[in-house]
Amino acid sequence: MMKKRTLALLASLGLFAGLSSVHTSIAGAVDSIQLVVDDKSISTDTAPLLVHDRIFVPVRALSESLGATVTYDSQTDSATITRNDITLKLDFKSGQVWKNGVVLTLEESPRLVNDRAMVPVRFISEAFGNTVSYDDATQTVTVLPTQARLDERKNIQAVLAGTSQALQAKTSYSTDVDLSMDFPKDPYEREGALTTKYSAHLTLDTQVQTKLQHGNANLTTTTGHVKNITDVELYRQGEVFYVLNPYSENEWSKISNTAGDEGVWEGLRDALNGVSMSADQLQQFEELAPYASLKEEAATYTLFYHFDANGIVKLLKGTHLDQDMKAFDLTLQIDKATSLATGYTGDVYYDNSNPNHMVPSKVHAEGKVGNWDKVPTITIPSDVLKNAKSYW
Repeated sequence: MMKKRTLALLASLGLFAGLSSVHTSIAGAVDSIQLVVDDKSISTDTAPLLVHDRIFVPVRALSESLGATVTYDSQTDSATITRNDITLKLDFKSGQVWKNGVVLTLEESPRLVNDRAMVPVRFISEAFGNTVSYDDATQTVTVLPTQARLDERKNIQAVLAGTSQALQAKTSYSTDVDLSMDFPKDPYEREGALTTKYSAHLTLDTQVQTKLQHGNANLTTTTGHVKNITDVELYRQGEVFYVLNPYSENEWSKISNTAGDEGVWEGLRDALNGVSMSADQLQQFEELAPYASLKEEAATYTLFYHFDANGIVKLLKGTHLDQDMKAFDLTLQIDKATSLATGYTGDVYYDNSNPNHMVPSKVHAEGKVGNWDKVPTITIPSDVLKNAKSYW
């Protein structure tokens, strides 16, 4: 079991989220209503409600899908939603709403329904400048992106294209990565068993054109108060990883992605590793634009990606769909002067409630990119290619 988890970690290194009683007679859950916000299909843990021809959904799900930040005060049952220069304050007990301090009048007010804070989709969306439409035939509520949001998407694509072009002019670079995996419970549910945490520090050299990589990792396994530290060497050639088995002297393991997939997922992994993406991958990245946002500072672009369960389906289209993955957050830092990536952070969240699935609760990675054009030529030794033992 430990060997499987360790090799899984090493493979990840290549990569290297009070009116309910009053309204019960007029509010009804409608499971068939679909919600699409900013070109993203949104799933909610509480079914949309139909109240006097107004559709209500949970406040957090709608707010975050609009790109707004939301804070909820359970003591007062109030929420504050902010996006750019617009701030909405909602009182779920009284139903009052303020926009930038001015009280607004609503036909149907925000309310608590079975202890869930629910808001009218059209009112909240239009308060932030979005247009809302409803298709009765498909029972779909669509919140369209604003022009500013569409312009932001174009800027994101331009930044990604510039980064890929800048990488094409480079021969090599190095990545410094810290990665951790948390397993909150013993997979065999043995009484008194200690949980195990895995962490690793990786230095990875990459040749841009061939995508050939070589690295060394320092792997730490922590069970209770006991730590075990292992040094590991690895190579990556395309979708194949060669890992020096830390549990057997001079034995190399061969770990392959049997799907051999191209496209968005591979492009994203390449972006994480600083590898130049193909034109097709860049084009496919436009599909991910609804899940991205851009922050521009004096010297840096910062790209933020948040993939919920629906976004992960789109992200992994055509690849192994990991049914246990429930959210993925990614931040990319890019130097404006050179258009080259300087670092990233990534968090993958898993549903590990199934005792038959050996998955962590979270995988966290932080990486820095540099040492441009200074990496010696990488060659995988012939004995490694010949004798590596296939693991999966």
